[in-house]
Amino acid sequence: MFLDYVTLHIEAGHGGAGAMSFRREKGIEHGGPDGGDGGAGGSVQVRATRALNTLNPFRNVRAFAAGRGSAGEGCLRHGKDGVDVLIEVPRGTLIRDAESGEVLAELMEDAQQVCIARGGRGGLGNNNFKSATNRTPRHTQPGEDGEIREVEFELKLIADVGLAGFPNAGKSTLVSRISAARPKIADYPFTTLEPQLGVVAMEAFGGDDRDSFVIADIPGLIEGELKAFSEVLFAKPRWLVATKLDALQDEDRRHRFEALCRERGQEPIFISGVTGEGVRELAFRLGAALSELRNQ
Repeated sequence: MFLDYVTLHIEAGHGGAGAMSFRREKGIEHGGPDGGDGGAGGSVQVRATRALNTLNPFRNVRAFAAGRGSAGEGCLRHGKDGVDVLIEVPRGTLIRDAESGEVLAELMEDAQQVCIARGGRGGLGNNNFKSATNRTPRHTQPGEDGEIREVEFELKLIADVGLAGFPNAGKSTLVSRISAARPKIADYPFTTLEPQLGVVAMEAFGGDDRDSFVIADIPGLIEGELKAFSEVLFAKPRWLVATKLDALQDEDRRHRFEALCRERGQEPIFISGVTGEGVRELAFRLGAALSELRNQ
């Protein structure tokens, strides 16, 4: 199971109150005001990270609150600011205000960050209100409230792995085998008319969930169409995978495939989406390769 939508309760911190204080020292009978300002309330920030690819961390945690600012003190001591809260989300997360529907941000890049609730300002101490006509002000300001809102996180899945191949090559079957996605599968070309995405949860294979990834079943390609479509995609690392191992009867074809893989410096990979043979091993190899790329 994976989450791609969640509603959260968010509270920024309240600002600290300003202090009312007067200087009291030996030999100084009537000291002036020295009340310090209150600290600002903490804010709630959201940052995208490539280390996550689902909203599963929010399955059991649906509320976040930043710290309150401390009150000011005498001797012009400023109150401490409240502690900010940083929420990490996967790249591709859309953030909306749940009440108004306003889009607050769409975090697409690694380390992209936005403030979704600002902390309240700290109140002014009585030192700020002295004047020539009022040398002993007894007026201070309370801290301001921090923003409180309900927000929606919606994950627009970004594929880590794309399956490119001829029509009817078994791509949809593989996706259905290693993820919770259920693409339409039929034994005729061009069954997949638009990309289908699925999250490969490595926990299900006995692995580390941090190595989980998103896989895309891309509509069938014709020869040379990938390079013609995008030079960027064509330049990305590619693995050759032989599918439908359960239907392989010609050993010469196996040998030719093995030779082709070795020419490319790649170990041959054989799988069967129908029987599941080789699928677990492929998932682990993909997860490990992606983890290494994320850590570079």
